[in-house]
Amino acid sequence: MLLVALLDPVTATGAGFLLSVSATAALVLAARPVAVRICRPWMPGPVADVLAVCVVAHVATLPVVVAAGLGTGPWSLPANLAVAPAVPVVTVLGTAAAALGPVWEGGAVLLAAACAPALWWLDTVAGIVAALPGSPHPAPPGPG
Repeated sequence: MLLVALLDPVTATGAGFLLSVSATAALVLAARPVAVRICRPWMPGPVADVLAVCVVAHVATLPVVVAAGLGTGPWSLPANLAVAPAVPVVTVLGTAAAALGPVWEGGAVLLAAACAPALWWLDTVAGIVAALPGSPHPAPPGPG
């Protein structure tokens, strides 16, 4: 984070970078204690882990979302819970494809294609949630 801030201050102050940093910091610092705190006999540990990750990231990024005027709705946390199983698949396979691309394009294409079901799920959930009452509507594009 500090290196990006020094080398590219414009990127370091962008909403996307700030969202990433705040979510990552919250996950590193708070996800495990929250998961331990919410774990119950009737809730398996992995369910508490997923719930904690979604809640912690949501709470940590909310101030950035509001300050950036990006808008959020009542469905954002349930949507994040619904897509939680797909995110690691896309993250790992997508990162591996990006790293492999310069040395073996065919392998990178296969890894990227393997992301398709998880990406379909992300897109499907986003489409459903965007149509629900209370969901923010994106502003129309500006001129030019």
